[in-house]
Amino acid sequence: MNTRSYSIYEQAFLDQVKAWIELDGEVYISFGYARSGGAGGELLIRAFDEFEKVVSTFQNRKGGIEVYRHPRLLLRGIANEELLLKALEIIPDETDWFLFHNDPLNAALAIGTGDNTHQELRQAFVQFCGCEIALGLDRDFPPQERQEGQDYISASTLESK
Repeated sequence: MNTRSYSIYEQAFLDQVKAWIELDGEVYISFGYARSGGAGGELLIRAFDEFEKVVSTFQNRKGGIEVYRHPRLLLRGIANEELLLKALEIIPDETDWFLFHNDPLNAALAIGTGDNTHQELRQAFVQFCGCEIALGLDRDFPPQERQEGQDYISASTLESK
């Protein structure tokens, strides 16, 4: 696992993220800005130009980006009754889960929700009915805790000492 601290604009960082997207079709990113009251977000990025748009938001701002290759997600697909039944089968009731939706019309807009009951999971599927979603368990989903062997890279605009 790479633990070196990169600058957001460092070519080695950008090249690694680009290579992962080209090889795998997507990466998961978590990003935030210093002194912004929690502003930032989480996205599944499927094209390098989408990633470059996020990087461009750091111009004249301090903050950082974490990039995970191969995010661990249990299910992906269109939120419908069939996918809900699969989700209810593989996610035990009272187990923390996370549902993630990227807006296909605006790659920078991601909506997430989560809870730990089947009742809340059913409600989330109603909310996102017909939308493409990804579903995972909180314990598996970055950046809760980096998993052993998971490819991960991070960068910031903060000066390192």
